[in-house]
Order: sequence, then structure tokens, then C-alpha cells
Amino acid sequence: MARVPLSVKYKMMLVHTIVIMIPIIAVQWLAFQALSSKLYDNVVESNLNILDEASNSLIFLNLNALQLEDKGNDQVQQFILYGLANTAMGKDSDVIISNHSGQTLFSTNKHLASKHLHEQIFTSKEGKGSFTVDYLHVKRVVFYSYNAFADWYIIVYTPESSIMEKLSYIHHLMGILMLSSGIMCVVLIIILSIYYSGPIILLNRKMRQYATGKIEMMRPSRRQDEVEELEGYFEDIVIRLKESVNREYEMKMKSDKAKLLALQAQINPHFLHNALETINSIALIHRVPLISELARSLSQMFRYNIVNEEKLVTIDDELHHIEHYLKVQLIRFDQAIQTKIDIDPNVRKSRTIKFVLQPIIENSIVHGFRNIDKEGFINITGYCERSRVILTIRDSGEGMSEEEVQQMNDKLGNLDMSLSLEQDSQESAGHNRAYEYGIGIYNVNNRIKLAFGEQYGLTYRAMEEGLLVIITLPYQPEG
Repeated sequence: MARVPLSVKYKMMLVHTIVIMIPIIAVQWLAFQALSSKLYDNVVESNLNILDEASNSLIFLNLNALQLEDKGNDQVQQFILYGLANTAMGKDSDVIISNHSGQTLFSTNKHLASKHLHEQIFTSKEGKGSFTVDYLHVKRVVFYSYNAFADWYIIVYTPESSIMEKLSYIHHLMGILMLSSGIMCVVLIIILSIYYSGPIILLNRKMRQYATGKIEMMRPSRRQDEVEELEGYFEDIVIRLKESVNREYEMKMKSDKAKLLALQAQINPHFLHNALETINSIALIHRVPLISELARSLSQMFRYNIVNEEKLVTIDDELHHIEHYLKVQLIRFDQAIQTKIDIDPNVRKSRTIKFVLQPIIENSIVHGFRNIDKEGFINITGYCERSRVILTIRDSGEGMSEEEVQQMNDKLGNLDMSLSLEQDSQESAGHNRAYEYGIGIYNVNNRIKLAFGEQYGLTYRAMEEGLLVIITLPYQPEG
């Protein structure tokens, strides 16, 4: 399974969360703990002060009772103690009054008093204080205050939950504060992540576009940091590579043009020799007006080869050249070879390079009919097929075997191999039939591929009688 890379934007968010959000939350939590502890201490101190005031009030009532001999003060004292237990000190609190010996003088909860959970206060040197105990599986805070005048301790057992209820408002406030700051941190992290990772993501997108062949200039950045420098370096690299690609393309075009001109200059000169020999023989032996026709055809051929300097000609021009060529060449065979030309009018208007037909027809005549005494034919056809021009040359000569045709097509299909074998084909003639047919054929095939692309060129096909050569060209009408 392919590993999906994590975007730099999310990496930035993770880093900012660690660097910003976690420390802020940690500081807030510590501040919350410190504030809670401080408020807790304030509540404890307040409760101890209430005990002192309650103790003084009880002493005052006792003194009045002694002076006035008022027995009703006992009820007032109990009222104060129960009020102290359930209101001032917190809900569900219990009050115990003991002397310095630990003897219980008063209690709102006799069972609690019997447990003597507060015995440690009698050995304490401090006159007041607090500590926690566990009573009936409930954690309680014990507040105590000693009154030396009355020689008693007022002890209050308050559930810790009652004290914490007094701090609940601060908990809610801190919760709202932490939630608000958390949301602000998330928004800040997203903004910072987009701000810092945006240029990197844009640069990555540009690199991906360049990798797919889309070379575009980048917009100038307003940032002045390392990312801007990186964008500038990448821009320079893109410009240099673009210039390098253009230079390489121009060099290749010039090289291909040079190869094309060199190949076009290598047309087999054997025809000129054979034509001159034919004219010479007729002139010496027959002394007939046919020489005039041959001379005119030969003159037109020279004109086509020398005067027309255009890189591309029409197929119609090629056909006129072939007609002159056949008039001269077929005289040697005493009209034993019949020719037929059937070309679509639209095909005649299409452009091509010069001399794509002559070497192929020459091979048919020279090699296809050299050992055949009977009459033969050469048919030339042309038609359009899906923006391509298809020219075929069919002869009734000796032909080639399937194996020889396959060898020839393999070599014609590879431009590098076809170029390297062009010279070898002449040196190997006479040893292999495929090589004999290859004289001039590689030249035509190479020029077509160099001029129009490697998808065009020659293809051979073995027939029951003779051979079929297929020439594939792009359809390029004049104008």
C-alpha cells in the first residue's frame, strides 16, 4: 500500500499546537490550580474566623447567664451552635465542644463525637487550625478553635464537598476561559499554519506542474524570507531548463535538417547511368525519333531534381516525375512491364518530400523482374485514411519470403537501426535478398521519418505474387 505523505500544512498545525496551544493550556491549568488553592485557603481562614466569633459569642452568653441567672441562654447557645453547623460553616456540618482534656461538652452528632477523630488537636500547640479526616467514607475538613478564657475547643466537621461548592463559580469561570482561549488558539494555529505553509504548498504545486511539462512563470512573492529565496532559485532553474530545452530542440532540428539534406543528396546514381546507356544504345542501333521523347523525359527529371529546391513538393509533382522515370526505364524492357497509377485527387494535393516513389519503383524493376521473362505489372495507388496519406506500390515480380519481409519491417521500424543499416544494405547486396531490396529503401524511409516523425515511413507486405510496399505520410494539403 502506497504511503500517503502528510501535508506540510498539517505538520505546521501540529508544531504550532505543541509550541503554542499546549503551553497556554498548561499555564492556564497551573493558574487555575493556584487560584483554587488560594481560594480554598481563604475559605478555611474565613471559617476559622467564624469559629472565633462564635466562641466569643458563647462566652458572652455564659457571662450574661451567670449574672442574670437566665436559663434560657442554653437554648440560645444551642441555636447558635446549630446555626454555625448548618449555615455559617457549610451544609451538613457538625459541631463539637470539648475541654482541653478531650471531654465532650456539647455535640450535634454524638456518634461522630464518640469516634474521637479530632484527638490530635489536644496535643497541638496552635490555638486554631484545620485538617482532613475520613468519616463514613466521606472526606471532611475539621476546623477547631481554642478559647483560653472558657478553656474549651469548638470543633466543626464540614464535608469537603460543601467547601468546594463555594468554589464552583470559579471552576465554571475557568472552564469558560480555557474553552475560549482554546478556540482562539485553534484559530491562531490555522492562520499561522496557512501563512507559513501556503508559499511552500504553492511552490510544491508549481514543481508538480513542471514535472508534468507545464512550465509557467511564478507570481512575484511579497515575502522576504528563505521561502522567497527558494522560489527565486526554482524560478532560475525553470528558466535555465526552459532555455536548455529550447536550445536542445533547435540543435535537434538543425541536426535533423542536416541529415535530411544529406540523405536527399544520396539518391542512387545508378539510374542516370542506366538511362544514358539506354539512350546511347537506341541512338547507335535504331536511329529513331524515340530518342527525343527519352531526352525530354530525362530533361524533366533533371529539372525536378535540380531546379526545385523546395523542401516539400506535392505528391502530384512526385507522380509526374515517376511518369517521366517510367518512360525512360521501361524502354529497356520493351513494354513488358505494364504500369497503372490510381491516385485520389485529394492525395495529389498533399505535400511530401522529394523522391519517395522512385527508389521503390526502381527496386521493383531492377530486383523484382530481373529473373522473370513473362510480362509483369506495377500498380501505384493512393488514398487518405484518418489524416494520413497511404501510397502503395504493388508489383508482380519475384517478391520476398515472409521471413525476409519481417526482417525488413523490423529494420524500417527503428530509425536508428535504419540509419546505421543504410550503408550496410549496399555492402551486403547479393548475399541476402532482403538486403538487395533494401538498397535505396532505407534512404526513403529515413528521410520520411526525419521529416515527419517516426510514426510514418515504409512497410513491406508479402503477396502471393510479387510484393506490396506501403508508404505512410501525413496529409498536408497545399496552402
